[in-house]
Amino acid sequence: MKHLYLLLIGTLILTSCVKKVDGTFEAKEDLTLYTRKGDVSLATGNYSAELKLKTKKKITLVVNRNGQKLKVKFKVPRGFDIPREHGRIRLTAREVGQPYDVAANVTNSYDDSEPRHTTESCSRSYYEHRCHYEWRGGETRCRTVNGRRVCRRTPKRKVRVCRDVRVKRYGRRDVTYRYTGKTTEFSFRLFNPVTSEKVAQFQGNKYSSGREVLHRGSCRIGHDTVIVHP
Repeated sequence: MKHLYLLLIGTLILTSCVKKVDGTFEAKEDLTLYTRKGDVSLATGNYSAELKLKTKKKITLVVNRNGQKLKVKFKVPRGFDIPREHGRIRLTAREVGQPYDVAANVTNSYDDSEPRHTTESCSRSYYEHRCHYEWRGGETRCRTVNGRRVCRRTPKRKVRVCRDVRVKRYGRRDVTYRYTGKTTEFSFRLFNPVTSEKVAQFQGNKYSSGREVLHRGSCRIGHDTVIVHP
């Protein structure tokens, strides 16, 4: 069976690329798979399993068989990438280095809430020209006059001192947001390379959620309105 094509969209919505997916593995018939320790047999049935997608050039299927973890690796040849967020890929047994052709499919479904409204705190920093009075003087100053050391204490006096001071003012602003949810479904199937019949399938999913801000209003500080960029 010839491989078909790869469709991959690399835009991330809520999370980074998925690297591991928990799910179930159904063997529709007795299977023989290659591992690093040699050939292993997997009887017909359902197993808990996980699909590892840590690298772009290898898929690892980990099947829990009676408490023993069987790690089965499928190579991905040059020119193909594993779909992690959205897409599909189909490869031959020779390409993946296993006795079966494989097909991987990744789809997404979204569940977003209606827009909601709230307020949040905001602030603005700026410089303000401020003045205050300080006491100056009161020091003892000495000098030499005709060979004599003469000292005099200067009187204290108030002096007005002004400078630019950094201040922060706090206020409130309106916010429109919504909660977002994404379910990514992973399907990894094995096919008989001669008959093209499906002999096994892994099914798993990943759910991610977040809060998306749709609009932030201006920052209201007292009776003034100051635009504060998010």
